[in-house]
Amino acid sequence: VTSADGQTVQIHVNHHQVKTNESKTVTRTINVHTPHNGVKTVKQTADLNRDVTTDQVTGEKTYGDWTTGEWAAYDVPSVAGYVPSQTKVDKENVTSASKDTTTTITYLPTQHQINVEYVDDDDHGKVVKTDQMPGKTDQTITITPNAPANYELVNSNNRTYTVTSADGQTVQIHVNHHQV
Repeated sequence: VTSADGQTVQIHVNHHQVKTNESKTVTRTINVHTPHNGVKTVKQTADLNRDVTTDQVTGEKTYGDWTTGEWAAYDVPSVAGYVPSQTKVDKENVTSASKDTTTTITYLPTQHQINVEYVDDDDHGKVVKTDQMPGKTDQTITITPNAPANYELVNSNNRTYTVTSADGQTVQIHVNHHQV
């Protein structure tokens, strides 16, 4: 700009800068496949943000640093008679480089020994023999009775038994003295 007396006046201007905020969400999904209740899904999110400054003249953008976040530790629920594939999902720091993830938890049934007691109905339920059978929680097993020597089965049919999560499970088979 030139004044009336011929002097030049310079006016300095700055580019107009507009500051905005950019955000993104990173998600960890934990799928817990429980033996009796189906899938329980737990979603953990971390919201990250950064400043973005845009020069309104040139359109050039300047990016600030992303914030960080965290996914909390998750304790896997216990289920009686079952062992989870992992007992805990650890706490994890989340950065701008983190990706969405999925963790799957499954359960395996525990092994039990089932006591098969042969009880003498002619002697007030006295146990005359004990066998053991393996079984897993919630498994249905077939017991084929085998009477001890000099006894006969009261009911010779096979028995089915559904194993529970309890320790010390017992199935009783009734026998009586073999009559010749």
